[in-house]
Amino acid sequence: MKGFFLLGALCAAFLTAVWDWPAIRRGGARERAAILSLIALGMLLSFLLIRYPELPGPSQLVDGIFRPFGKLLEK
Repeated sequence: MKGFFLLGALCAAFLTAVWDWPAIRRGGARERAAILSLIALGMLLSFLLIRYPELPGPSQLVDGIFRPFGKLLEK
């Protein structure tokens, strides 16, 4: 079952890259690298969350990082 979810995530990333390819091709090398690295990072995150669903999501990571700053601002 997880294999189908992994295949679906891979297809979604591939379709996103194909859809954005005209814009990627017009951009510079840095822009291409940034877009492709963001797609790869999203794929890595989706694979990890499909394989290990008990992992905390990105919103929990951001909350853990910025919660101490929020407590400092409340005082």
